[in-house]
Amino acid sequence: MTLQLASSVGMYLNWQLWTAVGLFAGTKLAGLSGWGLDFAMAVTFIGIVVPLVRSLPMVLCAVVAGVAAVLLKGLPSNLGLLAAALAGMAAGTIAESLRRPAAGQEPSR
Repeated sequence: MTLQLASSVGMYLNWQLWTAVGLFAGTKLAGLSGWGLDFAMAVTFIGIVVPLVRSLPMVLCAVVAGVAAVLLKGLPSNLGLLAAALAGMAAGTIAESLRRPAAGQEPSR
């Protein structure tokens, strides 16, 4: 228990330190928008998600969310992103439920 607490406190303090460095350095560095960090964030997210897409419901979820995000981009307060995530989850859930046999039925072959 003590080791876990020490580890958690250490990670929390590390997180806070680098957050503070980012806050202070971000205000001092001019022209950060020209560094292409937006693209790096998108590529990182794609690199995390793509290896996890292993079934048809997952593919459907990703495609629906991506298309919805593009179509709903103009909504205020980035609500399009939230709506796209919900649409993707709904599509994946529906596809998974259609794929799974109902209780008491044999799986189709």
